[in-house]
Order: sequence, then C-alpha cells, then structure tokens
Amino acid sequence: MNTNFKIGKVAEICQMPIKTIRFYEERGLVKPERDEQSGYRFFTDKQIERLFFVKSLRKQGFSLEEIKNLDEKTAEEKIAQLKGEMHKLQEKVNLCRLLASKERKYFSFFIDDPQVIGKWSAEKVAENWPVKELYFLPGGEGYWIFSRWNKGKILLYNNSVLNYRVEKNKLFVESEEEKDGIKAEFDRVDNKNYTAQQIAKKDDVNLPFEADKKMVGFWKTVGLVETKDVDNFDENKINKTSLFLKNLYIAPDGKAVWCSEGGVYNLLWTKGAIIDKNQKLVMQTKLVTKQGKEMLLMQWKSGDYVFGGFVRCWYLFEKM
Repeated sequence: MNTNFKIGKVAEICQMPIKTIRFYEERGLVKPERDEQSGYRFFTDKQIERLFFVKSLRKQGFSLEEIKNLDEKTAEEKIAQLKGEMHKLQEKVNLCRLLASKERKYFSFFIDDPQVIGKWSAEKVAENWPVKELYFLPGGEGYWIFSRWNKGKILLYNNSVLNYRVEKNKLFVESEEEKDGIKAEFDRVDNKNYTAQQIAKKDDVNLPFEADKKMVGFWKTVGLVETKDVDNFDENKINKTSLFLKNLYIAPDGKAVWCSEGGVYNLLWTKGAIIDKNQKLVMQTKLVTKQGKEMLLMQWKSGDYVFGGFVRCWYLFEKM
C-alpha cells in the first residue's frame, strides 16, 4: 500500500478543500513530510488520520487553538461529553416539535399505563411490520422507531400514531387507519423496568486481530446494498442517496476510521470485520471485485439491528 499522498489526493480522501489543509498546516495542526530532492510536500497515512481527527473536532465546535492543545484521549472524552449534551438538547427539540405537531393532542402530557411496562413478544406480525419484540419503557420513553408512548398510543419516529390495547394478557398494536388493521399481536414476556441501553443488542467485540492486506487502504462510499441482494448485487441499481458514511480508512495496525456526516469515528478491524468497541458492534465485511474494481461490503448495524435484531443493508465501498 502506498502511504505517501500528495495534497490533492489527501483532499479527496478527507473530503476537505486543499486550502483548508494548507491552512491547518500553517496553524501547526498537521505537519506533512517534504521530499528533500524535489521539495514537494506529501502526507502519510498517520497524517491523514490526524486530519480526520481535526475535522471531527471542528465538527464538534472546537476552536483551532483548543485542537492544538488537545491530545486524542482528552479530545475523545470531551466529544463523549458534548454528544451527551447534544442528545439531551435533541430530546428537547423533538418534544417541542411534538407539541407543535398534530399529534400533540395525544402526547402533550404523559398518562401512565403500568400494565404494559416490560417486554412483549410477537405472536402474529404483519408483513410490513419488522417488530417482533416490543418494550414499553417507564415514563413513556422511546427507542428505535418509537419516539414516545402514552396510554393507549404509540408515536412513531415519522409522527404517525399506533393504537394499542391489552386483552387477557395479550397486547394488540393497530394502526389508526382502519385499512391498515392490526400490525401485531404480542404475548407478555415480563414486566421489568428496562432502559434503552439495557435492551440494545451488543456483540462480542473481543476478537483477535488477524491481518488482511486486501482490506488495508482508503475506501470511498459508493452506496447501500439491501441484505437480500448482498451476494449478487448490481452496482447500477443500488441506493446512492442520503449516505451517512462518506469514507473508510483501514490502517495496517488494526485501527480504522470512518468519516460520516456526524464526524469522524475511531474503530478497530480484523479480517472479515469492522469493530466498534464503544457501541459493542461487529460489522461483517466482504471483499468483492466488480468490473475490475476492488470493493468492500460492510454490514450497517443501525437501530434496526441494535433494537430490531436484523441488518437491513450493507455499505458498499470502492478502493481509492
């Protein structure tokens, strides 16, 4: 793998203007190497990691002076703190939107329903309904596709409302639209007071590192492939819109970094998998070749997996 890159290639990899990279160099945030004979500057993979790191901090609102005086450990602690504050703020924003929406008649105040608290398991599920296990968290708290719940009502993330009723220890979830009918029938599993963190699915992330030279390098996002098509997909027919992940860098030493709309995220990897130790997720990978191009498929373990137990799609990357 070539680990020396000119500034134009670095700008493409980091999705950052050349003038920004030069500005960061002037401010001492990144220090490229220089060829003694030609005088040209070049960047190594470590310096590109540094640029990803700076980009992530800028995304979180850090000043250049703050970044210059932060080491990675301190910065990651600060980012975790800020993300917690942002999450709380987003909850308030969602509530304000809710109160201003047509659904406020159901959710402007909370009416408890202790009989539904706990875990329910689906007996019958509609074809367009992916939920096989349903949790009612205390206080009307939401998770995954469920924004909130109130007595007799469940608010989905798209602001549509479901009705529920309990009969003889069975839970029936129905759409407000009569034509949609019953979404699912659930049997009670328990009546525990769960939190969203407790019900989130976690993988065993303690995997030994196994090198794979074919995985090492910079990868750019091409699109999303549905799980059912992952073994035989047509690159011309995949989803290429609203892509959260932009680039993926896999280093030779078992570390990885992805660049997304939300910033830059540090990961680990081993042969056949990308590992997110913070979220405790292992995303399977597959190396493929299409029309002579080296490509990488990676499971996308979103809330569908964490709370629903299924992988809806895979990210497709092309080697840069």
